[in-house]
Amino acid sequence: MAMVSPAIIGKIGVVKSIVLAGLLMSTFAFSLIIVGWRTLQDPLDYHGSQWQFFYNKTLAKTLLIIGNVLTGCGQGIIWVAQGEFVGACATEETKGFYYSLYWGLYMMSNIFGSLVGSFMIKLSSGPSFYLIMGCLMLVAAGF
Repeated sequence: MAMVSPAIIGKIGVVKSIVLAGLLMSTFAFSLIIVGWRTLQDPLDYHGSQWQFFYNKTLAKTLLIIGNVLTGCGQGIIWVAQGEFVGACATEETKGFYYSLYWGLYMMSNIFGSLVGSFMIKLSSGPSFYLIMGCLMLVAAGF
């Protein structure tokens, strides 16, 4: 995807590419909803024929693979787009500062995101956690 990313960015622009990447990356959280729901259900408990497809392992695996592929595509776009965006915003004298600022904020988001996620997991069930995270990713991608 990293080979195609510059073409996508050149066609739709940097900001729209970052939004597209955020949308693609949110599919991973949404693909985990069915897996989280399955862990809470008793497989012997019958919910009616309209819910039986949730118990299909092939469906869950297929959704996870699709979510992972789309997330990988989004990652390829966002890594190229963020480098171009930071490079366009900075002068030659300030590029080092802005790249290090970006990297520091990115690393802090790993720490604080994990902390927020752990608190949310304690407060919610599996499917609702993934739904909340997916919606937060969509909101963040829109801004």
